[in-house]
Amino acid sequence: MGEATAREIHEFTHVPRPKIYATLERMSKKKYIEVIEGTPAYFRSIDPEQLTERLRNEFLFSLNETLKELNSAGYG
Repeated sequence: MGEATAREIHEFTHVPRPKIYATLERMSKKKYIEVIEGTPAYFRSIDPEQLTERLRNEFLFSLNETLKELNSAGYG
């Protein structure tokens, strides 16, 4: 969609608006999207390569933390 308002995202996805706002807030905190302040605010995804790299790093970090926990619990 490029840039879109929460309302436009709601209309495109048919996801309830309260869920859209909560999801956009979480995605913004994780820096998966950019927020263009204004009335209304617009939202856009970061570059797909950056997003993929960020998700990959988060996944690998999570796997490493799980492995550490399993090893400390005697499963290694």
